[in-house]
Amino acid sequence: GALQLRAAKAPIAAFEIAVFPAGERQAEAPTTAAANDYRLFVLKAGRYDIRRGPGDANAPQDTHWLLDVEVPADRTRLKQIDAS
Repeated sequence: GALQLRAAKAPIAAFEIAVFPAGERQAEAPTTAAANDYRLFVLKAGRYDIRRGPGDANAPQDTHWLLDVEVPADRTRLKQIDAS
């Protein structure tokens, strides 16, 4: 499967994005493709947690999580990251 992430209000390239197997924070999944308006992760089917942090290291309090996102085996899951 695959997970495509897009930002709602700003280029997603402005944010630090990380994807982890659900409940884990050790093994970050690598980004397969990145552009100004999306990130694509090719993943095994399963559930994942997504961390969206600011591109600015001076604002760690702006880190947000999307938890337990299902990635199906046979298609791409599109999730919109709230960029506000």
